[in-house]
Amino acid sequence: MGLVVIEAFNEEVPAGEVTGPPPGRYVRFRVTDNGPGIPMEHRARLFDPYFTTKKNGSGLGLATSHSIVKRHGGQITFQTELGRGTTFDVLLPAASPTTPEILAAEPSMIQGHGRVLMMDDNESLLLFVARVLGRCGYDVEVARDAAACETAFDTALRDGRRFDAVILDLTLPGGPGGLDVLPRLRARDALVPIIATTGYVEIETGAALEERGFAATLPKPFKTQDLTRILHSLLESKRRPSGTAAERENHVAGAGERDQRRAPA
Repeated sequence: MGLVVIEAFNEEVPAGEVTGPPPGRYVRFRVTDNGPGIPMEHRARLFDPYFTTKKNGSGLGLATSHSIVKRHGGQITFQTELGRGTTFDVLLPAASPTTPEILAAEPSMIQGHGRVLMMDDNESLLLFVARVLGRCGYDVEVARDAAACETAFDTALRDGRRFDAVILDLTLPGGPGGLDVLPRLRARDALVPIIATTGYVEIETGAALEERGFAATLPKPFKTQDLTRILHSLLESKRRPSGTAAERENHVAGAGERDQRRAPA
């Protein structure tokens, strides 16, 4: 019979440690099983996105965990022995007594307006973001995959209700992600601001993503304050006149021609 042991305890990392996290107070979570252990050839790739040995696995579980822990200033490590089992250790900085005051001092969400399309495979996240942005004055539509995202985008163009901004998750299990959808949406509307979201710090930096054509990058897990701040900044910039009058007229004319080509005969 398989056995899994979960432990949690406080830990103090002293100054002067050569390796490991910076000195300070931490909370350690430890998960140990008595399974077969991890083969040597798999260990170096254990935290790589999409690496899996399971028939129906996505290869995103450990990659997501590693990214989230790293973003919170912690670390995740493992020890394994063939035939004996594996232990995963997650070390996270402990909250200080001043945390409530810090949180209370954070800026509130910024109100705005506009139509926003969000693509993500996490239904709970989609519903949460739609609710939060709705309270801030935005009209939000959601899509769980690339096909639904492009359909919503095309329908909005056809009906004359363009989206003012789009939020794309870079990686969707089993299908095209934000990097694939970006050029397709750009071909339909060259100026719509598109925001990249990702939980994998190893994929590309924010600067590299912006070179690809994303207007901004929002690492997961993100704060709603950061989301509303980025949206407000992008949409305000978009509403301010930019470029020559001829450039703006050409863009509008080009968009109109694309709409006419998509309109049913």
